[in-house]
Amino acid sequence: MRGPTGPPAATAPVKVLGPLSVAIDPTTNTGATTFHIKNVSGAKLAPSILHVGDLKSVVTGRGLGAQVLLAKPEEATGKAAFALGGTDAGEIVSIKLLVSGAWEAGTSQAPLFLDDVKLADVSASKNRTPFNIRLESVATEDSPLRFEQGVEQLLLLTNDDAMDYRYAWKIAAANVLVEGGNKQSAILAASSTTGLRTKLPDELFPGALAGLFRDGREQAQLEIRAISEDGGDPAALPARTFPVTCVWQGGPDGRRRCSAASLYS
Repeated sequence: MRGPTGPPAATAPVKVLGPLSVAIDPTTNTGATTFHIKNVSGAKLAPSILHVGDLKSVVTGRGLGAQVLLAKPEEATGKAAFALGGTDAGEIVSIKLLVSGAWEAGTSQAPLFLDDVKLADVSASKNRTPFNIRLESVATEDSPLRFEQGVEQLLLLTNDDAMDYRYAWKIAAANVLVEGGNKQSAILAASSTTGLRTKLPDELFPGALAGLFRDGREQAQLEIRAISEDGGDPAALPARTFPVTCVWQGGPDGRRRCSAASLYS
């Protein structure tokens, strides 16, 4: 017997790139991450509202009463309803997700919607693994770290815990995402300092003419996340997020472009 039929499910004009997960600090019950959305509709996106549903425990199904807000990467506070519109076909947009009041340990989830169409699930995890990772940086506002186009930068990470971690990392900047780390090579040994080689994406640097007499500043995030041996749910593992300020200046020769980044733990 044929069952009842209804209208076909709506197709979302945008796509979330990669898993959407956030680590919750067990001390403050808060967490933040930056994710990316791509316009896959083939046309300019009509004005739409991005919002997140109730955050619920995956074990009990009970709501946590947590607040989940969305913001631009450079904003410190967010809104429950985030206006997403006017993006061109194929354009990628960075969005910051902020969680507060997530009091329950373990993993919880909430749906992410564009208007009334579900895009993905937000996974939040409060893990008891310490993951005391810090960035060894001497950068200041007056003397920032230097990033040059096409050149790798060595950052030093210190693991203050008496246990090893395998990790992955990502930098979300200027609507561009660069990721790295794998199970074979990215290891933070117990009570040690290790080097992390990273390079800012070329898209962050202005073109020769555009950058000739132009200065600019972009907010970004460096995220260091533990990964499991068996490739388990990334939201169930701890992470540390470091704010990054990327500053670029136009060169007088019209060719060379430099970028500076200040990182604070």
